Amino acid sequence: MGVNDNETWPAQFCSHIENGVNLNFGTGGRSNDFICRCLLSYFDLIKPDLVLIMYTFPPRREVYTEDNSIEPYIPTKVWGKLLETEEGQLIQNSLDILQNKNSDFINWYKNHMLIKLFLESKKCNWLWNGKHLLTDYTEFNRFSVLDNYTSDLGSDDMHPGPKNHQHHARVLYDYILMKFPNYLPNPNEENNRAKLI
Repeated sequence: MGVNDNETWPAQFCSHIENGVNLNFGTGGRSNDFICRCLLSYFDLIKPDLVLIMYTFPPRREVYTEDNSIEPYIPTKVWGKLLETEEGQLIQNSLDILQNKNSDFINWYKNHMLIKLFLESKKCNWLWNGKHLLTDYTEFNRFSVLDNYTSDLGSDDMHPGPKNHQHHARVLYDYILMKFPNYLPNPNEENNRAKLI
């Protein structure tokens, strides 16, 4: 939010990789449910070489309505069908009452395990960033380098700006070079083309 596509950290990250292909599935206001559903839906179509995941805040969820649509849900923030219909407002109010930190973490963990087992079964390289999770849960492939560069904001004056994205991309790239160099394509190989989502 608040930056152009070419200024996002995935685009900036791919700019460090010769012939890198940036397939950014990030969508504003969505959830870890969305991240999991998106990855499982598109992986076989895209066949990426490396998957980089930045999990979002655990309270964000997806709501499946009776007409088979999917609505994003965030406590205290209402938009779309949850705002515009009486049924949606009842769903929002009910979820606000039922929401708690433990169920939020368990929902994130469920999505994480689905992603982890799926990507391992595909033998795909991947890293995940959990800076929005507020947990010390770790795995070997968690990108947990402190990255608190806050020099600018995007055009919405709320989200990180282009310099933040550029800095994050560089820190992530350097981290992968140091810890997981085999995750990046060898620039000396012919016809090298890396796809990242």
